[in-house]
Amino acid sequence: MNRVSTSFAPKGESTIAIAAGPVSQSREVNPGPGRARRLRLLVEGDAMVFVELTGPGGSASPLHSMPLLPGSVSIVTAAGSHLAAVTAGGSAMLYVTPGEGA
Repeated sequence: MNRVSTSFAPKGESTIAIAAGPVSQSREVNPGPGRARRLRLLVEGDAMVFVELTGPGGSASPLHSMPLLPGSVSIVTAAGSHLAAVTAGGSAMLYVTPGEGA
């Protein structure tokens, strides 16, 4: 079986910035119709960010959400229209870019 790997390609109008701190913040990052299949997550700052892919009104928790290391870049499958972000302490900027590919 041949597999073709494609680079990540942004889709939509812009990257969404979320100021992550000790209180969970939720933003619409993948509006429909024609939602992107992937989200590129870039953490800028010194704090670990915990994220949760949710619907409207969702939240993230340092105890139960996916951790992202400071300075990291991750590509995840888009499972929901919103993304919630929180830190256990301190602050960081989380940049979310909807797109396609890996």
